Amino acid sequence: MAATAALLAVGGLAPVAQAREATDDPVPLAPTVTSLGPYEECTANHCLPHGGPGMPGRFRFTPNAADTDVTTYRVQTPEGVHTVSAAEAESFEFTPSSGGSYFLIVEAADWGSRFGHSTRFDFKVDPALEHSRWRFDDGLADPAATVATDSGQGGERHDAVLHTEGSGWSPFARGGDQDRALLLDTP
Repeated sequence: MAATAALLAVGGLAPVAQAREATDDPVPLAPTVTSLGPYEECTANHCLPHGGPGMPGRFRFTPNAADTDVTTYRVQTPEGVHTVSAAEAESFEFTPSSGGSYFLIVEAADWGSRFGHSTRFDFKVDPALEHSRWRFDDGLADPAATVATDSGQGGERHDAVLHTEGSGWSPFARGGDQDRALLLDTP
């Protein structure tokens, strides 16, 4: 107090009061997440798989109607956290690496970089297993073979059986002597 009086007595400046700006602006409310395809949001009673591993999905993030100053979004996926601008939020791309259940957790941030409430978007990716696969290399071991073995990974196995005369294995395959091609209907 004495120092302030001394400064004022000699024409000095009075100390400036430090004031903090009080704000009661709420943080952003939970944004809306919309799938642009091919994945669909799971609900309590419905969660069908869509798409497949390696198939990108696109999602749109929009702010809650009460929020007018959203500038960025933070998106958490099983692979990590991404920050996207409001412009990029029009079509955010995420590519699942395998089949199964996935999620996006999205938070909006305002001009003060304050993240708000989150929205969780759950979806399921079709594992897209091969139902059947025939390599047609069965003729390498046995040139008289009439069955191409099904080596697929999902469901039941269905071997391909050569029924007609003139079908068999040809040595004129792309891989040379260690390869065979399927020969159909030769005269």
